Amino acid sequence: MRNLDPIAPTLTLIVACLAAAPARAAQCSSAPASRGAVPAPAAGAPAAGVPAPTRPAPGPSSPAARAGVPASAAATPITLAVGASPDFSSWSVWWEHNRDQYLDLRGKLALAHSRTAHDEGVLAGFAERRPGLTRELVYGEIVPELLHVLRQGKDDYLVRTALIALARIGDGEVGAETLTPIFTSFLKGEPRAVAETAVIALGALGSPAAARVLAELARDGDAGRKACGERRVPVRTRALAAYGLGLTGSLRERPELARFAVHHLAAVLSADARAYPDLQAACVIALGTIELEDRGEADAASEGASVPPSATRAGQVAHLLAIFRDQSSPLMARIHAPAAMARLAAGAAPELKEEVAKAMIQAADPRKGEKTVVRRSCIAALGLLGDSDLDGVDAAIRSTLIGTVKHGDQIGRAFAMVALAQVAARPGETEEDRFAGADEVARFFAKQLARGKSRVKPWVGLAIGVLGHGLADEHQRLSRSTADALMSKLGDTRAARDASAFALGLGLLHDGRAREYVEDRFDAVNDDYFRGQLAIALGFMGDTGSLAKLTEAMDEAEHRPLLMEQAALGRALIGDATLVPDLLERMQACDCWGSTAGVTRALAWTGDHRAVRPLLGMLRDERRSDRERSLVIEALGRIADKESVPFDARISAGLNYTEAPPTLTHPGGYGILDSLSL
Repeated sequence: MRNLDPIAPTLTLIVACLAAAPARAAQCSSAPASRGAVPAPAAGAPAAGVPAPTRPAPGPSSPAARAGVPASAAATPITLAVGASPDFSSWSVWWEHNRDQYLDLRGKLALAHSRTAHDEGVLAGFAERRPGLTRELVYGEIVPELLHVLRQGKDDYLVRTALIALARIGDGEVGAETLTPIFTSFLKGEPRAVAETAVIALGALGSPAAARVLAELARDGDAGRKACGERRVPVRTRALAAYGLGLTGSLRERPELARFAVHHLAAVLSADARAYPDLQAACVIALGTIELEDRGEADAASEGASVPPSATRAGQVAHLLAIFRDQSSPLMARIHAPAAMARLAAGAAPELKEEVAKAMIQAADPRKGEKTVVRRSCIAALGLLGDSDLDGVDAAIRSTLIGTVKHGDQIGRAFAMVALAQVAARPGETEEDRFAGADEVARFFAKQLARGKSRVKPWVGLAIGVLGHGLADEHQRLSRSTADALMSKLGDTRAARDASAFALGLGLLHDGRAREYVEDRFDAVNDDYFRGQLAIALGFMGDTGSLAKLTEAMDEAEHRPLLMEQAALGRALIGDATLVPDLLERMQACDCWGSTAGVTRALAWTGDHRAVRPLLGMLRDERRSDRERSLVIEALGRIADKESVPFDARISAGLNYTEAPPTLTHPGGYGILDSLSL
């Protein structure tokens, strides 16, 4: 057990804030804090490699791992072997890295519950995203139980899940400042997986106090070394701290915190990051998540070269652009600079956007001799930058992407397809031609669907869905003929992998006419992963006629957690009011880890307050296995999450994940994108 003295005053604070706090919270706050401390590792002990797992992870551990699961693995922990490489040419890997931005279940559930911020006892500011969650329920019951798990500290995986769950929940209501010393107390000692999870939790917390700790860790400062009990802060810890600074600085309501984060990230990148690829990538990616003020001057791009990166967004971009253009810069920094620059330049001063676009268009040209991995990064990043109007730079972006689809390497073509859809769906500045590129791109997709190479066609189907989904958000419609062509392709396809991509495309179009086609494939597919994607496609279509089939699939999936979760997700997307009571009933009947895993993950997706107390009952039941209890903790953290989109989604969009350092994502589950997120 661990010595966690900061927990006791935190629990006292919670109880003081809640006149009606349950007795359990009071019991936890008065519990003795005299736990045996975990011994610190030997000074200077190396910790640069991927930490060895202390126990099997209880589910899909990384986006790549979730994307290619054989049906035979459905009843066991779903992970790739450490060091295994996923098929990056598969659409499913891209989807797992990007799907959160399309699901938005919290928004749909908020409408279903029709709660308002004025409802008595509902958390102001989060009511529309966390319907029915009261202060008493979150801070009087969930938080004390999670802190109790930390105090016990008897299982490393339970501790890791509790750290992440508390980080998801923690905000000004409890005071993120009070959680910072608790998380910091886990930075010392072994196993390193727990210490690294504490670093990720500090970043997800997003508080000024956490930012100060993260800055010291990232720069290998004296306070950082003291915090982790090492002569030098391990490089992996520094990289994870850099990502955490990015998460903290990305909170737009705190501009001073954003400037603080940018200052330290740029300093680390300029100082000694050259020797450490993980740290290079982390600093660059993190810089791209923090949008400083855009002053909008006509000469913003040139001005950026004369101001510090932490002064303005132009300064940020100029700093990254200099790294990208310098061929002697570390390769890992150049690989991830395009996505960072594109995020910052999109929507900024036109001159800034044009400067970045020109640099990436030139680098994406295979005749210029740029490395393939850098070209791929530019292609993916252009999808974050361009739009659908007739401006010269936007027309050039679309032309570059179309050329890559025709003549690029296999992964480059795939990235270009999705990027083209993103660009064509994004409105331009001028009213008369805001969506001028959408029809051109839709016609191009239709041709590729009919005559393109077979490996590209599933990507085309998914890209059509991305295009239609984006246009629908702007109250525009994709041509019916394009949807018809995709429906015809689904009808002619028997391969489960391809059919699932076409079905998701139709689902993202919310085209209910395709429901019977998708249901036919759903009945014919045996692979649980691809069957699950068909379930999500049915959910996107929103037709209540699919509820019976999805419920039947859940009945069949009692010991198949992946299918159980995805079929329930389909029902949630449709807005099935009976889903949560059904899941709670199934949870009572769970008789093994496999069935518990599917049901608890499904409950987490629903975000429904009715699941909280039954889940807490499972957590308190120490007769249950630690594996089951860790799943319950994950679910509680997601249900009470302060954000509508998981924190790791702020990092993953638009990245070249084919060149991901281990601290970003790793098949063994030890990157920040694998941080126990559902």
